[in-house]
Amino acid sequence: MPLIPAIFAAELTDAVEPADAEPAAAGPEDAESFARALSRLEQANQRLEALAYTDGLTRIPNRRAFDVRLRQVWQQMAQSQAPLTLMLCDIDYFKQYNDTHGHPMGDRCLALVAQTLRANVRNPTDFVFRYGGEEFAVILTQVDTAAVHSRAEAIRSQVSLKTNQSALPGVTISVGAVIVTNVQGRDPHQMVQAADHALYESKRLGRDRITFRTIP
Repeated sequence: MPLIPAIFAAELTDAVEPADAEPAAAGPEDAESFARALSRLEQANQRLEALAYTDGLTRIPNRRAFDVRLRQVWQQMAQSQAPLTLMLCDIDYFKQYNDTHGHPMGDRCLALVAQTLRANVRNPTDFVFRYGGEEFAVILTQVDTAAVHSRAEAIRSQVSLKTNQSALPGVTISVGAVIVTNVQGRDPHQMVQAADHALYESKRLGRDRITFRTIP
């Protein structure tokens, strides 16, 4: 059930007479006032819903939005039998970064990394999310293996470049990228788990690198 902000709930309550009240003739002004209150309520609920799916710090979609979008895209790719790619990107040594430079600087770093990811994922059918903490997720649709490799490398190198060119201390990212050539008969959880394992491998091998996996 949608949430009703108090101010708009009050407006609607005022617009509806109690059951035991004397009936009154409703004029054009009453109908217009009620319609305006309903319109404002709808707009407020839309803003609340958008906030529920947006990360407050980076202003990009959050983990809840990722879960919803992945299921939607999974169904679309099952119908079109097109490949689907998931990249999990993690800022290297971010706890140490926060401990050394402070959390305000860490927050600015997170926002800059999110901005850089968005700038490098421009296709309207591709998406960037703050997956949690210092981890981000990228969903690419209908992109072949060669393009996935080049785009993942562009993301990795641009994060390093942009943060080093800024007033902030520079950072690098580790990436785990998984390409599912055909999602039919599979579960989205398999893809997320494979990407997580690939990310772990990138970190194990020294960080600031990409590990690719393909699920045929």
